[in-house]
Amino acid sequence: MKILSILKEKKTEIYLSTTITRIPIYNSADEEPDYWEYYGETLSNMSKDFARYLESNNLENLSYKNILPEFLSQNEKRYQHIPEWMIKDFFWRRERNYNIIREVIELVNEGIVDFLNLTLDDNSAGSLSVYEAQQHKKVVKGLGLEEKISIHPGADETSLTLLSRLLCSKFQYTPSFELFYVHPESINLIPPYEGYPLKDSVKNHIKAAGAQIKTHGEIFLLLNNATDYNKYEVIYQDEVKVNEEEYDNILKRILGENRIVGVADIRYGNGADKKLVEKALHKNWDIEVFFPWHRSFEVGISLK
Repeated sequence: MKILSILKEKKTEIYLSTTITRIPIYNSADEEPDYWEYYGETLSNMSKDFARYLESNNLENLSYKNILPEFLSQNEKRYQHIPEWMIKDFFWRRERNYNIIREVIELVNEGIVDFLNLTLDDNSAGSLSVYEAQQHKKVVKGLGLEEKISIHPGADETSLTLLSRLLCSKFQYTPSFELFYVHPESINLIPPYEGYPLKDSVKNHIKAAGAQIKTHGEIFLLLNNATDYNKYEVIYQDEVKVNEEEYDNILKRILGENRIVGVADIRYGNGADKKLVEKALHKNWDIEVFFPWHRSFEVGISLK
């Protein structure tokens, strides 16, 4: 942290990003401690119970080492099959991350950091990640730092977000986006791996990047979103009935634009919408950006 103060003394503009520790809802140690391979889903469910416990007790000063023992004693039988050391390690990691983020927020408050992009990686509605984010938001709002700190789902794209914001600030330019959702009736649904409605994530990504949403924006962003998330993983898309006319209309809408065009392919998880790609390959078109993966970061990348 001290090096940031030294850099600021040299009039350096500082943009930072950090991430709230992820809580995957599945068993996999690919990006987690080894024990997540066996107890990941169980620990994720326990963390949701703990988040509800925190909310019900309206605890403002978050300190896991003080609060956790009481929670565990009240749920001893429910979680007795989880090795105690795993529980302690999981919450120790979270509390450390939580406290570091608070220190970074204070750096913004002191004027050392110019902008902070605080993102939530793998999370879900009602998760402890979302609860922690809400606590950070309260602090940010109380300090009047809402224009200097953005808190939203994402992670992989955050460097591009900061670069975009820096360039917009440098050239005093605010790009404008017109949004077109393929399924506007579904924008209030919460996508997998996230804890907030799709429309909120998109809005926050655009704002964090230094841009704005306008009815007739200079950039046309088409979001190929899903009607629901019952079969959201890309491996299931062959089981979904395809509406050929819908895809023809998507391509027609894009080809009819004379503006910069971006496509966020967020219909399926962890891969592209094959039908959209097939249709696109048979058209002679000039699209600026196409990014498929179905995570919040893909919206962020397609914006930048």
